[in-house]
Amino acid sequence: MKNSLGFTLIELLIVVAIIGILAAIAVPNFLNAQIRAKVARAEADERSIGTALEAYRLDHNAYPLGGATTGVMFGLDRLTSPTPYMSSLPTDPFEFKTTVTAGGYGWFPDVIPNYVYLYAKGGSEALSRDYFYNTGRMKSPTSAPPAIVDMWQLRSLGPNGQGDYALAYSPTNGLVSIGDICRFGP
Repeated sequence: MKNSLGFTLIELLIVVAIIGILAAIAVPNFLNAQIRAKVARAEADERSIGTALEAYRLDHNAYPLGGATTGVMFGLDRLTSPTPYMSSLPTDPFEFKTTVTAGGYGWFPDVIPNYVYLYAKGGSEALSRDYFYNTGRMKSPTSAPPAIVDMWQLRSLGPNGQGDYALAYSPTNGLVSIGDICRFGP
């Protein structure tokens, strides 16, 4: 009888099939874990920026004005200089790699990959509408909102990579569902 030192073709095919099945199970779980980690990072970054905004308000008795443009009116740049409330501004983990598709009221491509910070002194109808709609206190995002004074908001693109301005992200709709990861303050 001949002594065989190799593997048969059937044995190799069975091993390759088992590895393929394990990879088909592991890869989606790995990708979902990456998305969950990015969502957690975005929420933690927004919490840190919110803390810095509140510290800024204590020192200056007002929040920095924030609009959807880079430069002086962007607002968050005031948190790093001249007084460093944060050592540097974090970037959005869902930074877009291609063209951003605007949803809702649209997005502002010149401030992405950063978090979008919006603040209007004395309140804003749009900020009020978004706040009450996203916190579930309003049924329609287009109805007339009650006035809110000194309300700011931070926004991240969210896992779908679109600017869904009037929608809040919820993982209960699926990990890559519509909506922005947003934080309102104070």
